[in-house]
Amino acid sequence: PESVVSRPVDSGSYNGTDNKLTLVYGTCTDWPGGSGVNKVELQINDLDTVGQPYLQDNYTWALTENWLTTTLSSGATYWELTAPSWVSGHEYKLSAMATDNTTDPAPNVETVHTLQFIVDEQPPQSIVTVPSENGFTGTLSYIKGTVTDNLGGSKFAGVASVDLQIIDFTNNTTWYYWTGAGWGSEQWLGVTVSTPDWQYNGIGTSN
Repeated sequence: PESVVSRPVDSGSYNGTDNKLTLVYGTCTDWPGGSGVNKVELQINDLDTVGQPYLQDNYTWALTENWLTTTLSSGATYWELTAPSWVSGHEYKLSAMATDNTTDPAPNVETVHTLQFIVDEQPPQSIVTVPSENGFTGTLSYIKGTVTDNLGGSKFAGVASVDLQIIDFTNNTTWYYWTGAGWGSEQWLGVTVSTPDWQYNGIGTSN
C-alpha cells in the first residue's frame, strides 16, 4: 500500500494564526485487486528537544520509539491525526507507513517515508531607524529599519515581507495616507527587504 502526507508539507512552516497545524492528514491507497489499506501509522519526533523525543499515544513526548495509529476514512482512502501542542521555534520530523489487510503469510508494509517541518508561532519584529521617533526633518527621501524573525527557539520561518503606512494626521478629524504618489485613502506600502534591513524609497521629498 501507499500513503501520502498532505499536511504538513516537507520543509513547510506553520504559525499560530492563519496557517496553524491542528490536523495532520493525507491519503492512502492499495493497488487494484489488493487487500486494501488496514492502517496508516505516523511517528513524530521533536528535533530540537534533547534526545529528539517521540510523540506518544497520550500526546506526551518521551524517548521511547512510538508509532501512532491514524483514523481511516470508511473507504480507507483518507487518514488523519489530531496534532499535538507544538513548541514554537522547533523543527519536527514526521515518518509515515501504511499496512494492508493481507494475512498470509503476513501484511505488506510500506517503506517508511519522512518529511520535516517547522512550527514558528512568534511573529517577526520590525523597527524603524530612519526617521527617528518624535524627530524633526526638513526632507525625507527614504524610510528604513531592521526586522528579525529569530524571537524564540532555534528554528524560524524567516521574514516574508515588511509593509508600512505613512499617515498625515495633522488634522485629527481626517487622516491622509501616502500612496506612493500622493496622499489618499488608507493603504499599506511594500518595502524592499534584505534581512535584517528594510528600506522604502517611494516617499520622495514630500512634506
